[in-house]
Amino acid sequence: MVKDLGFFDKEKNIKTIKVWFYAVLILLVILDLFVEKHPYYGWEKLFGSYPLYGFFSCVAIVIVSKLLGKFWLQRDEDYYDR
Repeated sequence: MVKDLGFFDKEKNIKTIKVWFYAVLILLVILDLFVEKHPYYGWEKLFGSYPLYGFFSCVAIVIVSKLLGKFWLQRDEDYYDR
């Protein structure tokens, strides 16, 4: 019995998606050079400040959610057998 692979299981499709992803990423970085910004804070004037802010915000969300899960949400294996 041959299992039909899905779209994201084929190596060729994954490589194509990565190429498109990086192309769009590079295009957005290039376009950032031509967009006029109206910064409120000083760090907003720096090139790439918004992507860096977004990246570090996502990292913080992942770390906080892992800590929240470990110390508050997870229970012992025998939690309900007590």
